[in-house]
Amino acid sequence: MKKTVVISATAITLGAVSIPLLQSTRVEAMAHTQQVILPAYKYPEQHNNNDPYWKAVSNKAKPDAGQSTPMAIMNVNSGPGEKVDPNYSKQLTKNDQDGIRNLGYVRTGYMTKPMDQTKQEVEKWVQLYGDKVRGIMLDEITFDTTQQKQYLKEIYQYIKAKHPNFLVIANPGRHITDDIAAYSDIFITAEMTADKYMSANYPPATSKFETDEANAKRNYHIVYNAKTSDYEKITKVSKERNAGYIFITNDEFPDPFNALPGDYNHMVDLATNGTNKKPQAEAEPKPATPEKKPVEDKSPAAEQAPAKKDTKQKDQSTPSSTPAEEPKPAQQDSLADTGINSFLIAGGVVVLLGLGTSLIIFNKKRIARKK
Repeated sequence: MKKTVVISATAITLGAVSIPLLQSTRVEAMAHTQQVILPAYKYPEQHNNNDPYWKAVSNKAKPDAGQSTPMAIMNVNSGPGEKVDPNYSKQLTKNDQDGIRNLGYVRTGYMTKPMDQTKQEVEKWVQLYGDKVRGIMLDEITFDTTQQKQYLKEIYQYIKAKHPNFLVIANPGRHITDDIAAYSDIFITAEMTADKYMSANYPPATSKFETDEANAKRNYHIVYNAKTSDYEKITKVSKERNAGYIFITNDEFPDPFNALPGDYNHMVDLATNGTNKKPQAEAEPKPATPEKKPVEDKSPAAEQAPAKKDTKQKDQSTPSSTPAEEPKPAQQDSLADTGINSFLIAGGVVVLLGLGTSLIIFNKKRIARKK
C-alpha cells in the first residue's frame, strides 16, 4: 500500500516536471537561421575562369544548391545596360546552375525617375538575359510622401503582373512603415556601417512588419565596414532584430559591394548555423507603439553609394540585395506532439492515482471484515 502511494506521488511529481521540460525543449529547438543575399556588384571576369570573387561564391553555394546563398543582385551598369554583356550572360548561367537566383538591379532615383523608364529597365533585364533573371531589386526607395508610396505600389504591382514569378526586393535602407509592407517581397530595412548598426543609438523598429518574427524572411540587413572579428556579434544582433537575410562585408563606403567580405565562408556559416539566437522565451517583448520616423538616414542619399557606370572594369556600383527561395525549415516537434505527450503523462498519473486509491479502499474493507 505504501509502495502504491509512493509510486503515485512519484508519478505525479514526474508528470509535473516532464510537461514543462518538454515545452522548454521545444522552445529552445526553434533556432533562427538566416540566408545570405549577395549584392554582387563585381564584374565577372569570365576571360579568367579563376576569377577569385565568383569562384569563392560558386564554391560556397554549389554544394548546398544555393541554400546558404540563395540570391545574388546583379548590376551591369547601374541597371541592365544597353546590350548583352557575354561575361554577365555566362555568370548568370553559372549562378543559376549553382542554385543562386539572379536579381536584376534597377534604380528609382528616390522615386524621381519617370515610371515609364523604370518599367523599361525592368523589361530590359528580361529582353537581354531572359529567364536567367528571376527577380528585381529596386534601389533608392523612399516613402515619406503619398506620391512616393504610390510609386512603389505601382512598380511592384507592375512587376508582379508582368512577371508573376519574379521576386522583388526594395531598398529603403531604413525601417519601413506598415502601410508599404505589401509593396515588396523583401525589404532592406538596414544598410549602414557596423559602428552605426551596433551603436546604442540604433533606432529600434516599431512597425508590426519588422517586429513580427513571422516576417523574418522578408527582412534583409546589410552591414559594411565591419571587422571580421565582429561578424558573430553582428549576426547575433541581426537575428534578434528579425533579419532573415544578411550580408556583412569589410568593404567600405562608397563602394562596399565590389569585393567579398574578408572571410566570406565564415560570414555565410554564421548566418546559416542558427546557433546564436536567443531562445524565444528570453526574447525581448516586441514594441506595440506605432512606427516612428527613424532618427538617422533622413535624407534619401544618406549612406548610399552613388551609382557608378560600369566600364567593363572590375568594380560595380550601387547598393542592394535580393531574396531567394526559402529553404524548407528543419522538421520540429509540433505543439500537437507536445500536447499528446503531456496528455499521455497526465493520463498515466490519473491511472496510477486511481489504482492506489482503490488499493487503499480495498485494504480498509479487508481490515474491517477481519475485525
